[in-house]
Amino acid sequence: MNNTRIPAVISCIALLATSACASIVSDKNYQLTLDSVPSGANVEVVNEDGVTEFRGTTPTTCSLRAGKAYFDKQSYTVKMTKEGHEPYQQQVNSSIDGWYWGNLIAGGVIGFFIVDPLTGAMFELDEKAVTASLREQAIPTPSAASTARASLAPPPKPLTLAQEPPAEPDDIAESLQFLKNLREQGLISEEEYQQKRKEKLDAL
Repeated sequence: MNNTRIPAVISCIALLATSACASIVSDKNYQLTLDSVPSGANVEVVNEDGVTEFRGTTPTTCSLRAGKAYFDKQSYTVKMTKEGHEPYQQQVNSSIDGWYWGNLIAGGVIGFFIVDPLTGAMFELDEKAVTASLREQAIPTPSAASTARASLAPPPKPLTLAQEPPAEPDDIAESLQFLKNLREQGLISEEEYQQKRKEKLDAL
C-alpha cells in the first residue's frame, strides 16, 4: 500500500469510530427500577402521547426509550395504585446525554447530526429509579355540620306500655256508652262495637 494513503485510511477509521460517541458509550433504551412502600402496588408507565409502555407490580424494572423522534426527547408518567392507599404519580423526563457532545470534540459530525438524534442515543432518562411511599387513605369522619345537626335533633320518645282499657261498668246504659267511647277512641272496631252492643241488648 502506498505510504501516502496510510494517514488517510487511519483518518477514515477514526472518523467512523467517533461518528456517534453517544451511540457507542450510551444506550437508547434505559432500565428504570420501580418500587413502592409498601410493595405490591400496581404500576403503569405512560408516555407523553398517552400510550401505556409498561404495566406491572412493584418491585419491578422496565426498559424505556429516552428519545422519541429526530432531535425529540421522550417523557413518561409513572402511576402507582394500591388498595387502601392514595394513588401516586411521578414524571420522568429525558435530557441530552453528556456523551453526545463528544461528537463535536471527536469530529463526529455524522453522529452529532444523524446517528444519535435518529437512534435516540443523544438522550438519557433523568431518573434511574422511582420509589413511591404510598400513604394510607384516611377513614372519613362525620363533618362538624352533621354532628351539630344530630345534637339538635329532638330525643326519641320513650317507649310506653299499652295501657289497659278501663273496666266495663255494670249498668247497661253506662255499658253502652262505654262501648261507644271505646269505638270513638279507636280501641275497638265498628264490628266489635256492634257485636258487643247486640250482646248487651239481647241480654235484657
